[in-house]
Order: sequence, then C-alpha cells, then structure tokens
Amino acid sequence: RFGRNTGVGCGRREAHPAAQVRGGRPPGGRPRGRRVGGRGAPAALGIKVSRHCTYHGVALNVAMDLEPYERINPCGYAGLKTVDLSTIGVHTTWEEAAQVLGQQLSIRLAP
Repeated sequence: RFGRNTGVGCGRREAHPAAQVRGGRPPGGRPRGRRVGGRGAPAALGIKVSRHCTYHGVALNVAMDLEPYERINPCGYAGLKTVDLSTIGVHTTWEEAAQVLGQQLSIRLAP
C-alpha cells in the first residue's frame, strides 16, 4: 500500500524479515527518488515476549542522518541498507508521516 500511495517500489524478499523499498516512479510519471544501491529498509517493527508480557515498537525513518546505520546490519542482515523517506524521493514532514502512519495502523490493527 505504501508503494501505491508514493510511487515507491516496495515489497518483501524471501528469507529477509523487512519490507524493502527502491526509489520509485509515480503512476504515469518520471522516476523520482534516488536508487538506494539495491534495496533498503525505511522502517522497523520490533516485538518481544518475555514473562507473559509483550513489548513492541515501530520506527519510520523520515529525514535523518543515516551514517550511524552504515555500521550495523539492519534486521541482522549484512548488506541491507537503512534508508529514510527523503532518500527514496518521498518528501514529507515528520508530523505528516506520523499522522498517516497512525491512521494506517489504526485501520489495520483495530479489532
């Protein structure tokens, strides 16, 4: 759904835990965004279960300094890049991204 709304190609790869994106092309439009040298992960979802309690978190990278992420293996996979929305051509504010993410999570996770 993210790709349909932004023109950014995204999807899953077998044996990789993260949804990954590439710079995209808006429907009927010119290419936008930079290629990220293959694929990259702009978001993370963490879940932990311990002593009958669950912990969870979500992160969406909007526009940030990605240099520290070059020193780690995102999701435990060497070669998977961490990207942000601005890197792949989606220019928005943190507030707008948070509002859309919150709305989409409410729709999809509501009982």
